[in-house]
Amino acid sequence: MRRLALLVIGLWVGLGWSSAASATPVQWTAASGGNDHWYDVVGGGINGVAGGFLWDAARIDAVARGGYLATTTSSAEWIFLKSNYTTMGLAPGSNMLGWLGGYQTDPAAANNDSWTWVTGEQWSFTAWSPFGINIPNGGALENYLLTWGSNGAGWNDHFDSEFKYWVEYDTYPIPEPSTALLLGLGLVGLATRRRV
Repeated sequence: MRRLALLVIGLWVGLGWSSAASATPVQWTAASGGNDHWYDVVGGGINGVAGGFLWDAARIDAVARGGYLATTTSSAEWIFLKSNYTTMGLAPGSNMLGWLGGYQTDPAAANNDSWTWVTGEQWSFTAWSPFGINIPNGGALENYLLTWGSNGAGWNDHFDSEFKYWVEYDTYPIPEPSTALLLGLGLVGLATRRRV
């Protein structure tokens, strides 16, 4: 009876966590001109998260996962992110709307002023969509950076709303679901082990 219980619990733990939709982080290697960082998408049904996040909640969740909201500080990094979005779990042609790690430190500043990255990196490169800045949204303050469009046309300044987000890791992230899967497999092995 104990073996059956361990078998059922092990299968439930292993299959329950492994069945959540997840993507594989993609590395921008130094060999290809990158920074050796890893990138992924969270939310919108990807990585086991069905809904979206307000910008600050996305920032907090990214840190809890061991990363930070992605900071596309160069044209090459922006092109890498756009060209790999399907590898990160988004369907070809799907909506690329997702939070990045840029925000305005002074909400009253002009649209192009006081932008900064969550990491403190210098704000020098921009990839504003032709429709991405200076568009009023019913008077709401647009102080957060969002990827824009189904083809990643550029950035948009946006008011706080729920979207998926892009996360960047300095080293390869080890997701918790993998740990749970190993625990489940271990319990299954324990349950099926023969007594000597």
